[in-house]
Amino acid sequence: MTSSSGTKFPLAAKDYELLEKIGDGVYRARCILLDEIVAIKIWNREKCTNDLENIKKEVHRLSSIDHPNLLRPHCSFIDGGNLWIVMPYMSCGSCLNIMKSVYPNGLEEPVIAIFLREILKALVYLHGLGYIHGNVKAGNILVDSEGTVKLGVERMPTSSGNTFVGTPCWIAPEEDTQQVDGYDFKLDIWSFGVTALELAHGHSPFSKYPHTVAPPLTLQNSPCPDYEEDNKFSKSFRELVAACLIKDLEKRPTASKLLEYPFLQHTLSTEYLASTILDSLYPLGERFRKLKEEEAKLVKGIDGNKEKLPQVTIEALLTSGKPASPVNPVSCNAAQILPMLQNLVIQNDIQRERLISLMQLYDPTAEIRIPVVNTKGGQISTPETDLLSEIHVLQQSVKKLEEEVEKQKTENGKLEEQINRLTRSTDP
Repeated sequence: MTSSSGTKFPLAAKDYELLEKIGDGVYRARCILLDEIVAIKIWNREKCTNDLENIKKEVHRLSSIDHPNLLRPHCSFIDGGNLWIVMPYMSCGSCLNIMKSVYPNGLEEPVIAIFLREILKALVYLHGLGYIHGNVKAGNILVDSEGTVKLGVERMPTSSGNTFVGTPCWIAPEEDTQQVDGYDFKLDIWSFGVTALELAHGHSPFSKYPHTVAPPLTLQNSPCPDYEEDNKFSKSFRELVAACLIKDLEKRPTASKLLEYPFLQHTLSTEYLASTILDSLYPLGERFRKLKEEEAKLVKGIDGNKEKLPQVTIEALLTSGKPASPVNPVSCNAAQILPMLQNLVIQNDIQRERLISLMQLYDPTAEIRIPVVNTKGGQISTPETDLLSEIHVLQQSVKKLEEEVEKQKTENGKLEEQINRLTRSTDP
């Protein structure tokens, strides 16, 4: 396979020097023969759930695409049982990395508009060729130091494909329920809308939930329930996102139609990116190492010491960091138990989000499961929701007890009044 410039890249690992890790399984490297800096993604055969030969064929098929906003691989080959994908090096990394490192609460609208416009150009091109990208998200939007924006592409289904390739928090409702015979280009539009929210908030909707829970939540709820009431964003931005997240795929606009929306009519040039958010960024490798260091701090005392620490201490570290406080249900009344249970629910939800974030740092593609996930009456049931249900029952029981106590007080008052009347009537 040759690059877009016609350069032929070597097909052996010995011809590349891995310089530093810049992502999970991704390296900044140097092509020794061409003396050119590249990025290399290495798929480990043992850890990969897909057939590497098929992935290699799909990567080779991508040689037919050629668009300035698509990151086309230079070449791919299998070496030592691993698949190597050689790509152009995008020195500033992904939007996801930039947000995690510098903008955890999301980007400003002028910056978002630039990224969205460039990605839409890529989607218009792909859809015109009959391809679906299938995995539009901030982690696949890459940018270099000059502000050039490219959508990362490793594999793509055609419009007649029926193999799931997306990421749970970004998939469209019809993809999860298989409402369509094969897949439609509108799947990318839904993911594009979720990505717009991701760029605006610093995280995707439902990102705090495990990957097994996110798709059902998408089916039952809007990706951002309070979004229309969020005054942080302009009306034109809200309209763009709302159009992308229409559940009826027939009413969802095409990529070319979205380019005509008001939010994208006065978008700045990509040079604005270079002079603002990209100008003061630390090198990509340094940012990746820093994120890994922060990850290590999260697991310190939990993962590294799990064999040494007693279980009660580990559970305390996983919540608020305070010593655990076992409750004796026999010696505690309902008024004492309820606040403790409510606090436990809050702590559990916070820690779940921390652990999911930690696991995704280890492997962004990992399918994260929780011990129990089932449905009751069409609603999502998890250990947390079950606990909340039990708390509700307890609260109702306490309320009934309080009503009984008040009723008894009233009866006692009446009885005391009768006794007083009788006492007064017998006085000489």
